[in-house]
Amino acid sequence: MFIIIIIIIIIIIIKIQSRFNIVNPKCLICDKTVYPMDKITADERDFHKTCFRCAECQKVLSLGTFASLQGAFYCKVIFFLF
Repeated sequence: MFIIIIIIIIIIIIKIQSRFNIVNPKCLICDKTVYPMDKITADERDFHKTCFRCAECQKVLSLGTFASLQGAFYCKVIFFLF
């Protein structure tokens, strides 16, 4: 009986999430779910903090250390070399 109640609750939660579009976004780099504590949003795109890297040198970026050019993200050092 307890298992049936748990299954019903899970089904209700899934229906509520789909009805109100409550889903966690996917990381643009690795395509895995990005949870709020590990999320960084740049140029209206979501990333894991560790996936948000410079396209040239692969340095991990933050909102204060990146610049974007034609859809790619760069650290400011590399960006100013262009």
